[in-house]
Parts: sequence; structure tokens; C-alpha cells
Amino acid sequence: MKNESRKATAPIVFVTGIGQTWSSLRHDPDHRWNLFPGDSEVLFYNYPKGGKRRIASFALRALQTALTGNDAVQKKHIDAVMQDLLRWCSVDDNGNLPEEVDVRIYGARSFEELSKVDFATGKPTDDESKSLLQRIYVDIPCRELAAEYGRENMYCFNYSTFSDLYADADKLHTMLQQVIEDQKDKTGAKQVILVPMSMGATVVSAYLDKYYTDDGCTGDNLVQKVISVVGAWDGSDGLADLLSCNGGADWDKKFYDTMLRDALDNDILYKCISLIDRKAVNGLLVKLVDGLLDNLLLNISTFMALIPKNRFAGLEQKLFGGNRSHTVRRYETVKTEAYRYHAAQCNLQNRMYSLRDKCGIQFYFIAGYNITFGGVKSDFGFLNLFDSADKTNSDSVIQIESTVPGTRWTKCGTTLTANPDSRLSPDQTIDAATAWFPDTSWYFEGQEHELGTNNTALKLIVSIATGDVADVNDPRFPQFNQSRDIRKAMKYLAKAEKELLDDCSDEKKEKIRKAVADVRTMLESTINNRKEDDKKVEVLKELVD
Repeated sequence: MKNESRKATAPIVFVTGIGQTWSSLRHDPDHRWNLFPGDSEVLFYNYPKGGKRRIASFALRALQTALTGNDAVQKKHIDAVMQDLLRWCSVDDNGNLPEEVDVRIYGARSFEELSKVDFATGKPTDDESKSLLQRIYVDIPCRELAAEYGRENMYCFNYSTFSDLYADADKLHTMLQQVIEDQKDKTGAKQVILVPMSMGATVVSAYLDKYYTDDGCTGDNLVQKVISVVGAWDGSDGLADLLSCNGGADWDKKFYDTMLRDALDNDILYKCISLIDRKAVNGLLVKLVDGLLDNLLLNISTFMALIPKNRFAGLEQKLFGGNRSHTVRRYETVKTEAYRYHAAQCNLQNRMYSLRDKCGIQFYFIAGYNITFGGVKSDFGFLNLFDSADKTNSDSVIQIESTVPGTRWTKCGTTLTANPDSRLSPDQTIDAATAWFPDTSWYFEGQEHELGTNNTALKLIVSIATGDVADVNDPRFPQFNQSRDIRKAMKYLAKAEKELLDDCSDEKKEKIRKAVADVRTMLESTINNRKEDDKKVEVLKELVD
């Protein structure tokens, strides 16, 4: 039975980020793609007639450009190929994806209900391993959190990565109303706890802009708390650099002499790179970004919300100037939403303070810091090519003043000068005293963007949700903590269980039991020590691997 202090006070509603919504083609529900189709089976399914010929033609023109320095690629060639390749991501005039694309929408069904719904068919099932809930656990590693808080009190709002921001805000509002209705006979809660993650913060920000004013709520206040987990409240400088084609001082070397070399993994192919005209290829890359804008990003507003407010003016002409109004189908819709969201970004601090003071909404922020852009091997490693990479302090994807708004920082490898009011991190790269909500903001040093691998952060979410933790003064959860990645720990704990059942010596079994106990003790602790924690996991690994 749960301790009284740990009981659910209001239902939790996760608001997903990029990559946490399961998308597929309807004929093949188990074949996942989230952002862009990443493999040939999805990419070339029902491929447009003549599409492969257009790819071949484009490739030859690109090769000609690279070898001769003469630009053989025109806008029409880029548009033709992109329209083929991005067809599953492209929306129609009403903002709808192709009918063949299925984005799993969980609706106002609790985790408990989703555990009884078959993932592939949407029909009732007794096999939880094939349920919608298990797919959620793949994207949001919150199984233990759900067990503690109660699966009947947890929900997930998800949406297409390629959508309209304020339409998503409307859908979130409708879902919250339905969740409150669903909770009527459970907890009787009249408000929810929103947990936006990464891009999910842009949806919540748009929701606060549309359904609240600086004077309070325009209707019933459905929100009790907002617990932000690496939320992109002010976008990412990495995306702004990409859209402005703003490479770092050594981006050329990083791209051609490191990234391409690693990708090719062949000395002969790599030597061919020395034959290309890098200036011509760089120009082609700029045209490809323009093609991406024309054929995808400027037809949806979700990505426009990822532009930091101080970068918007610099990108305004590129995004909404020139002839784009004639070449982009949904130009006016997206432009209107982009400007509205930018105004909301500029007013976000006032809006949050007002909602705290007039509506009682409490705001909490959990984030990682002291990693450069692309500083962790992941799908976002390409961010280290851009100008902001070596000038920022981030979780490898989003800068710290976006994930914890207001935080004063210095770039990785340097230190801040303290003042009488400072709350400097142990490495002196950030100052929590400047955060908009300094008493309810937590920082994990060296923690990459995928914060779900840090079980201490997940425990913190539960503790905040139940009211067990009110602020950073709780010694169990210090404001500054270290990172943690429990994936290896869980892997070798599972192996240890099998090893203990096998026929091995009593001496080895005793060593395994001790190592298991040490790892479990580490997982229970909420004071992270990455170096010592990893040592404990390594001891267990050596015994069972």
C-alpha cells in the first residue's frame, strides 16, 4: 500500500517531445518512424512513379556540382526529390498527414486502460506485452513511476511532429477536460499535473497562451502544476543555426574530415572527398535547407516554435520574406502561428508569474547541463557542426536557458564569477539564482537530453507530483546533482538473475549477490555520483557478461 504522502494528488499528463510519439504506416503498424522515414522499407513503400529516376538525376547533378564546381542543381530538382522523400511527413492544406500515416493518439485513456488495448489493432487484449502501454514505456521509461503513482492516474498527450501548434493546444485542452471527467469517480481531481518533455513544452506554452491571459484563466483552470523535463521553452539554438546555415568555425573540418569519413568507413571512398569542390557542396547544402523549408518545415508550425526568441528577427526575412508566400502552400497559416508564438515567448515570464500568483499554478524545471551541442553520440550528433556548439551550455540538444528559463550560464569549460546572490553549480558554469523559478529548478550535470535514463529525475517527478518535495531545499533532491544512465545497470541486473540460477560456484554467486546489492543500493539513492555509480555497474558487468 502506498505511503499516505505519496498518493496521487492529481492525474499526471505527459506531453511528449520529438521521437516519443509512435508513427507508422497503417499497413505495417510495427514498423516505426517518428521524425523522418529512416529506412528503405518505409521510404520506398508505394514510391511515386518516376521517383527513383528523379533521385538518380539529382544524384548525378549533385556529383557534377561537387566535381566541377559548376552548380548543376536547380530548385526544381531539389523540390521534386524532396516531395517524393518527404511525402509521409507532408500535410495537406488543412494540416492533415496522408491517410496512410497512423500516429498513435492515446486520448484520455489512463495507462491502466492503455494496458488493455492491442497496439496493432486497437482492440481489447489480455496480453499487456502487446499493448499501447508497453509502447509508451519504450518512449517514456516511466514504468516504476507509474507503479508508484498509479497507472489509473497517468495519461499521455501525444501529437504528430508535423502539425500546427495551436491546433495541438486545442487538442490538449479537450483532452484535459476529458481526463478530469475520467477522474470524477477515481480521485475526484479537478486539475491535472502537466509534464511536458522537450518539444512538448512548446505545446504547453501555446496552451498557456491560448487558454490563459496575464489576468488568469479564460475558463476553468485545469492545471495544478507544470513539471518541465528538459522542456524547449525557448527553442534550440541548434535548430536556428541549421535554418540559418550558420556553421561553426571548424564545421568544414568536422563535416568532411570527421563525419563523412566515419560514415564512409572506407579509405578509398574517403580519398574521393579530396576531389570535390567543398565550396560548391556547401552552396548545395544551403539550397537543400531552403528546400526543406519550402517543402516541409514552413508548411507546419511546430518547428517554428523551436526558434529561440532572440534568433527570430535574424531568421524572419529568410523564413517569411522574398517569394516564399508564392512557393509555400500553407505560408499564411504558419506565418500567423509563428508570429503569435514568438509574441508568447517574449511574454512567457510574465505569463508564468501571473499564473502562479493569480491561479496558483506551480512551475518546476528539471534539466541537464554542461554538455556542448552534439556532445553525446545520438541522432542529434550533427548539432556539433553548428556555430553555437562550442559557445553554449546544454544537454547536447537544448541550451540551458531554454530548459530552465532565466539561468545565467557560461560555455562549457569556462566558469562564472560569483556575486553575493549567486547559486553557482559545483562546476561554476551556471547560476541557478537567476532562473525564473530558482527554488523549483533542478540541474543534473553532464546529463544528456534523454533524461528518462536518470531514475533520480523520475523519482523527483513523482515526489513533486505528490507534494512530497516542494523545493530545492529538500536534501534528498539537491538542486545540483550529477547525471545517471541506468540502462546498463538494468541490463546486468537481469543477467545476474539468470546467472544465479545457472550452475556456477558458490563463491561466484556470493560475489554476484554483493554486486547486485551494491547496484540496487545505488539505484535507490537520489544523490548521484556518476563515477562511483558506473564503477558499481562495471563490477557487476565483469561478473555476468
